[in-house]
Amino acid sequence: MSAARNRVLDINELLQEIFFWVENRDVLINVQGVCKRWQKIATRSPKLQKKLFFLRSTHPFTMSRYTKNRTVAFVVQSFFNMVFSGPERYRHHPEISCLVLDKIHTHLGDDNIRRMWLRRNASWRKMFVSQPPIKEIHWHVSREDQEDSRLRLLPAAVAVFKFPDGLRIGDFYDLILGTICRHDIRWPTMELWRKQRFEESGTQDQKEWQADQLWKANWNEAILIQQRVYEEDPRPLPRREIFWIPTDLRKYRQNLTSLKTREVRTVAGGGVSWSYESRGNTQASAMEWFLRAAQNPVAPTDY
Repeated sequence: MSAARNRVLDINELLQEIFFWVENRDVLINVQGVCKRWQKIATRSPKLQKKLFFLRSTHPFTMSRYTKNRTVAFVVQSFFNMVFSGPERYRHHPEISCLVLDKIHTHLGDDNIRRMWLRRNASWRKMFVSQPPIKEIHWHVSREDQEDSRLRLLPAAVAVFKFPDGLRIGDFYDLILGTICRHDIRWPTMELWRKQRFEESGTQDQKEWQADQLWKANWNEAILIQQRVYEEDPRPLPRREIFWIPTDLRKYRQNLTSLKTREVRTVAGGGVSWSYESRGNTQASAMEWFLRAAQNPVAPTDY
């Protein structure tokens, strides 16, 4: 029996099929630690690499068929709009996740988890956020120091980032940790979405614009991030650097395909009109516009 078992385990194709039915976390951590041969099978098998979110799936993206990276989502649940409760297999998808430093601390507060997470060459950074991969982020920045009270629902800047080869978790994480204050995250809906479901306060024009933006994000299979920049403690606890290796976000200028900022005009009778105008003659200059909106702190209020 021992000899027969060894002959089976000597066949790489059979081992690959066995590994395919093992939990992703075990393949990443335990299987690859057994020996160099098992590591090669796990890292060189296209079938396993797709299962582990390192290679793109060839299946078409549909709202009901895409799969979030559950392995990483179990560590940083709010980044994926997922909640695990009870047995790990039970989970649900809130429509919106709100991310602030305190929320990130609940995910990565344990020193051992954080040390593994922040290794410079950590494998999670190279994984796709989903299969098939999401390829766009639609990013809205609202700032307290630029908001007209009559237009507070409308962002000051609207950006589109595209990742033709698929959005990797490292890029998703860096863009959020590299910008400030609060991020409300909406993933492409898992069910048919109708504009009529959007309910917010504000004028009819504002509600229609917001609904149209959410519709566009879903239509383009994009994650929608609504960042809110407010007056923040200059020395927050916990500090952002505890959870993130600081990186220059200018490296994403080639991914920034569109940037528009809001223009507000006073009209007769004291009303206002608004529109969005493209900014930046190049991707580099457009990125500078975006970073000013997304990274510059709000000046303290003078009471």
